[in-house]
Amino acid sequence: GREDRIIAPSVGVDIAAVLPNVHLEVISQCGHCPNEEQAEQTALLICDFLTSPNREESERSLAGAASTRKTHP
Repeated sequence: GREDRIIAPSVGVDIAAVLPNVHLEVISQCGHCPNEEQAEQTALLICDFLTSPNREESERSLAGAASTRKTHP
């Protein structure tokens, strides 16, 4: 959340900048536990993500990236 004192919101911005197909939401009036502090808004954002028309495309992109990644024994 925007008021997170454990992990600054800027860390989420930095991580989102290097991951493919990311949609970052920073929730206002919320600290480190959005599912507890802003449960309704968090649930709505998750539902929106899961029903997003871009979700299927993102999953295909991630699956393709995972299949080209080398694994270590």
